[in-house]
Amino acid sequence: MTTTNQHSGLYVTRLLVVVIALVALPFLPVVFADSIPERFRWLVLVWIPAGLSLWFRLSRRLLVKSSYKCPQCSQQKAQMDVVQGTGDVFLTCRSCGFREKSTVVAWGDGTS
Repeated sequence: MTTTNQHSGLYVTRLLVVVIALVALPFLPVVFADSIPERFRWLVLVWIPAGLSLWFRLSRRLLVKSSYKCPQCSQQKAQMDVVQGTGDVFLTCRSCGFREKSTVVAWGDGTS
């Protein structure tokens, strides 16, 4: 497995974590709502925007701000780019201009 495929596999894993966190973070207290006293159940409604805010920060950290080691120049400045229509994943480096397509597809069937 090439370095690009390893990095893109990590990106897809991060993408799945972010999707699961979108559901889990805001609505986790709803699962425990029966054990919360009635006078404090309004805090569950306060948690929903706080959970969405935490999810937003987590998703930006995992998907946007994360960088990978470039196989060409060995700097930690490479990022994953996903083509919107097809879900193709590319490892691109801002420093040296390296760009390589991965065999891993973020979504869809991988056909153009």
